[in-house]
Amino acid sequence: MLCTVIEPSYFLRQDECAKALQADVVIWADSFSFRRHSTINRAAIKTVHGAHWLTIPVLSRGLSGQSIRETRIQNQEDWRTAHLKTLEINYHLTPWYDALADKIAAVLQKPWTHLNPYLQRQIKVLQPPKPICAVGSSELQPHADRTDRLIAWMRQMNADAYLVHAHQVSLLDVPRLQHSGIGLYVFQFAAPVYQQAFAGYVPHLAMIDLVCNEGPASYGLLQRAGRVQRL
Repeated sequence: MLCTVIEPSYFLRQDECAKALQADVVIWADSFSFRRHSTINRAAIKTVHGAHWLTIPVLSRGLSGQSIRETRIQNQEDWRTAHLKTLEINYHLTPWYDALADKIAAVLQKPWTHLNPYLQRQIKVLQPPKPICAVGSSELQPHADRTDRLIAWMRQMNADAYLVHAHQVSLLDVPRLQHSGIGLYVFQFAAPVYQQAFAGYVPHLAMIDLVCNEGPASYGLLQRAGRVQRL
């Protein structure tokens, strides 16, 4: 059984979604540390001026090292209305936005206090063909060492193979993984080219852009955009 770990992100990164589609079981890394200026609380969308970040404000000052699961949303400003307006302005002419608009609004308008459950819920709006956040890493055994953690998680999930981005291989003790009977597979991703709103193609946007433009065909595009190779 092939397992992978994906980092939570706002409207999900395309490369992480593509990796999840290749795996039999996906671990949602909500126990990992929240990082400012990452895609955890930010989504890259396309506007007439190019890429633009939608950012969920969170409470982070003095909270260095807090996990994604612990991170709280800063609700003093009306970020929800601003995000809905920005999405409407930039995606209302795309083929699939109308099918998503009410669902996006319904999720955004709920009184979320923490970041993680909101990120989990808005992925469902994108209607992936398989669960992306079925198992949270906060439910699994914690380990300080990355390789020890991975071995423990693979055993807990009854998985015998792990799928990892190519640039993350150097962070693992590969011989120790192989000695533990875990096969290591490397994921290579080439951003799919698809019809986008406004002139010019912008790669590596959040899944909301791909789904608004391609609808259900988005996931077939992502599966073809990813390549899995045994190390």
